[in-house]
Amino acid sequence: MTPLAVDLDGTLVQTDLLMESALRMVRRQPHWAPLMLIWLLRGRAYLKHQIAQRVDLDVSRLPYRKVLVEFLHEQHADGRTLVLATASHRKYAQQVADHLGIFHHVLATDRYNNLKAATKARALLELLGDGNFDYIGDSRADLAVWAQCAGALLVDPSPGLLGQARRVTEVKRVFSAGY
Repeated sequence: MTPLAVDLDGTLVQTDLLMESALRMVRRQPHWAPLMLIWLLRGRAYLKHQIAQRVDLDVSRLPYRKVLVEFLHEQHADGRTLVLATASHRKYAQQVADHLGIFHHVLATDRYNNLKAATKARALLELLGDGNFDYIGDSRADLAVWAQCAGALLVDPSPGLLGQARRVTEVKRVFSAGY
């Protein structure tokens, strides 16, 4: 069975963990806000790392997409290899993977590499091989991954994004809003 890689922000959950963690940090420690701009100058990966060092999130309380989580549990039960592949920081990605208990691998942003778009595609190719996986995502940044995979699954895509995905790979399933 073809492995399935799954995006986190906007796909598996209805939020962005960088925004969640940054807002939590600023609410608790407003004096850190100016430092976030300095960290960002060193790159998004560095920013995410610095925030993750200072902020804990309760991943059990994230707004998971219920139908997608059920689908992933079914896929896991059928023996499909599942990979959580996200631009969120590794700390949070691993916590989500541990919470759900269905992922075989976790690929995520670390201090030096922001795992988004082409960087995520390269990491998945290294782990799973050329075209040897399906990928579920929700944004234009995912087009770089879909161009390298066997098939795309999309979460609540705009008509334009759906059309772009169809131009780079086979669209196998679309999960619509309201679930």
